[in-house]
Amino acid sequence: MIELEHRALNSLLNCSMRLGSNGKRFVHDLGWRLKHEPDYRLTEKQAIYLWGLAYTYRRQIKDQDVLFYGNLVFLLGGALPDIYKAEDLRENKKQQAARRKSEKLEFEQGQKARKARREHVL
Repeated sequence: MIELEHRALNSLLNCSMRLGSNGKRFVHDLGWRLKHEPDYRLTEKQAIYLWGLAYTYRRQIKDQDVLFYGNLVFLLGGALPDIYKAEDLRENKKQQAARRKSEKLEFEQGQKARKARREHVL
């Protein structure tokens, strides 16, 4: 994530959101992921959603750069401006699929290990 997205996320974490809303879940999940995976990269759709939330909660955000950028994304109709270059920190679909596949493999290996321990105990 770029520094401006970190600032947007921190601003959104301090916003009061409706209980159980998708935006609140997204922001808190993203905050958790960044805490545990500091090199996490947003997809383009996630970045657009993040800036859409920044626009939605603009009255609660004090950071002027975040406000400006959220308004800019809104005015562009949900498109990301040229600050995002092709070599930026976005995860492309192949990288995302490979990451998900490795996470699934790790999860399955963990399940097998837990099952083997349970059978060994019994």
